Amino acid sequence: MGNTLRGRTMQPDELKAIRKSLGLSQARMGDALGLTGQFIGFMENGKAGIERRTALAVRYLAEHPEAVDE
Repeated sequence: MGNTLRGRTMQPDELKAIRKSLGLSQARMGDALGLTGQFIGFMENGKAGIERRTALAVRYLAEHPEAVDE
């Protein structure tokens, strides 16, 4: 695994930057992660915490964008 998949915490701005780099809406990112687009927005705005498992999944998508369509 690459260093970006390590279990370090994820900040809201990192989540948003990754989502935007993948060209995904909040709704589409939510679909890819099994969450709602609204919850993605809450995490990006710091209104909801980003769990370790979510951070790992987001970093995986960043390294394997083809997984979004699977």
